[in-house]
Amino acid sequence: AKDHISEGTEVYHLSNQGQCSWFEFAEYTLKKLNSTARLVAISSEQLEDDVQRPNYTVLSTNKIYNDYNIRLRHWKDAVDDFIENYKSNLEHFGV
Repeated sequence: AKDHISEGTEVYHLSNQGQCSWFEFAEYTLKKLNSTARLVAISSEQLEDDVQRPNYTVLSTNKIYNDYNIRLRHWKDAVDDFIENYKSNLEHFGV
């Protein structure tokens, strides 16, 4: 990927604050949707594929904060807003 970055260009990671697993993200989202779906947590080793995944992949946003004082809201707040907008759009379009 470095071949595609021009000299003098910097890469910044940008994500909402906080951290969670994909399971925690799905669990929170389904709860906010009042879903009765049942989630089952599994480890990466239990996936039936040959993809090698790192154990811990939380992005650090320290660089963009230090350089530009940019800090996004917590991921739960972003999910809450997305779901509110999603439900509003469903109602608006009569779905």
